[in-house]
Amino acid sequence: MQLRSVIISLIALSALVSCGDTDVDGFYAAQRAWLRYDRVLTAAPLQSALSNPGMFCSVVVSNGCFVFEGSDGRTCPPDPLTELDNRVRPQYVAGFVVGIPAVPDMQTGSAPVAYDLVCPNCYADQILTRKLSFDLPTTMSCSRCHRTYDLNNGGHVSSAEGGRKMLRYHITYNAAVGQVQITNP
Repeated sequence: MQLRSVIISLIALSALVSCGDTDVDGFYAAQRAWLRYDRVLTAAPLQSALSNPGMFCSVVVSNGCFVFEGSDGRTCPPDPLTELDNRVRPQYVAGFVVGIPAVPDMQTGSAPVAYDLVCPNCYADQILTRKLSFDLPTTMSCSRCHRTYDLNNGGHVSSAEGGRKMLRYHITYNAAVGQVQITNP
C-alpha cells in the first residue's frame, strides 16, 4: 500500500513539474528566433538599450544591413552583415525589440528582454506581420489593431482591447565583449 502511495505521489509530482514549464500563455514564444551581434558597442541605440533600464531598441535586417532604432528616436548608420551573419541569417517574424525594463520582472529581475516586433494579435488572428512602432520609450503600438504594448510589463497589452502579449525570446548579453544573442529553439 505504501509503495502505491509513493508511485501515485511521483506521478502527481511529475505532472506538476511538467505543467510548470508550459504556461498556457507561454513565457517564451514558440516561434524560432536567432540573432547574434558582436558589435554592440558600435551601435549606440542598441548599447544604450542594453545598459539603461527603461530604454529599448528595435533591430531589423534590411538591404543586407542591421538597422537599429532606439525608443528615444536615436539611430546609427546601418551596419552591413558580415560573412558569418550571411551564413547564419537572423531569424524572426518582423524584427526584434530589446532592452531592460524600468520595472524589474518577477522572473528575470533587471535582465535584458527580447521581443519580436510583430503585433502578436494581428499575427495570430490574420497571419499579418504588422510591425509595432514605439509610442513612448517603453510602449509600442500597432497601427492596424491599435493595441498598445507595455515593454515594462512583459509585453502585455496595456490598452483596453486586451489580447495576446508580445512574442518573447531568450536573450543573453555579454557587456564585456559587446555581444548579444537572441535565441528560441
